Amino acid sequence: MALIKCKECGTDVSTSASKCPHCGAPVRHKTSGCAMLVAIIAGVFLIGYVAFYSGGTSSSPPTSPPAASLHQVEPKQTSTPIPWNGQNQDLSISVSYTQDTAGRIIVKGKTNLPSTTILMISLDSKATGSNPLQTKATVQPDGTFTSPTLGPESGIEAGQYTINVTLPIAHTQPQPVRLLIGEKAENLRGSLVEQMPPFGNVANAKLDLVIEPRIGATAAVATAHEAYMQKSLLDVATAQSRYLDKKIRLPRAVIELSTYFNYEYRDMRSSFVAFEVNDGTARAFRYAAADDSCAEKLRQRILAHGPIVGSFVFEIRASRYDSASPDILADLVEYSIPIE
Repeated sequence: MALIKCKECGTDVSTSASKCPHCGAPVRHKTSGCAMLVAIIAGVFLIGYVAFYSGGTSSSPPTSPPAASLHQVEPKQTSTPIPWNGQNQDLSISVSYTQDTAGRIIVKGKTNLPSTTILMISLDSKATGSNPLQTKATVQPDGTFTSPTLGPESGIEAGQYTINVTLPIAHTQPQPVRLLIGEKAENLRGSLVEQMPPFGNVANAKLDLVIEPRIGATAAVATAHEAYMQKSLLDVATAQSRYLDKKIRLPRAVIELSTYFNYEYRDMRSSFVAFEVNDGTARAFRYAAADDSCAEKLRQRILAHGPIVGSFVFEIRASRYDSASPDILADLVEYSIPIE
């Protein structure tokens, strides 16, 4: 048994195989000159035989229809994707969004990527100095994906935004997905696909949108919501569990960089920064990853200017909550520094 190269992907394939085990392309076997000559002679003899016994009228035997070529999907974000099988087909991602009753964004879409593919989703404001809101979504068996809600409880502020749906580098994907798209996503093609050496291919689809000011929210509702969010550290410290996974706004507080440590990790992305917050009623610490965009910008300002006074929004996440700890371990969601 000999090996030949697959015409499509270059993988070694057995001469006895009917198709490539890697990409599925049919294997074309070489025919010797002698075998070709025998086939021609046999064909001429068969045609003469049929013509003789049919009264001299010859008719060509019906030919098999040509193999159907794979439908090429135009790589438009608004196209309706068809199931992607990794063979000569453009990647397609359609993007849309809805808003919930609070005005937060939910990103939806459909793609021809394999089921369980992980997509990164961000909502980027075009306003200067704004931090993007980020989350992720998983492709379902029918090709659809839906993100968690993006935005604070008060809703997304009016303005111009861009939704980015990104297929990250392949090694972050589950193994069944990598088997289809390739270990470096080398099987992906189309205008949405970009190269990111040395990690391979990535892909991105985007949608620009304009959020209009919300109409219909009464002043009473807005006031009640603001009163609910504005809590002192003393309120939160006495009943921390009531505020798990809820945003808490400190309307006037001092925040400063208290400690920088990395738990002996060599990678800076595994390092942590501790911030100390004082609103005049209690003191608590907040820990944030150094590569978090919001925390890192605040850290740079604190290092350059010292303690900062402003409005800060925190969230006590259940995954970080420790009821035995006297401190408040919360994540910084956003902050606003007043112009003096």
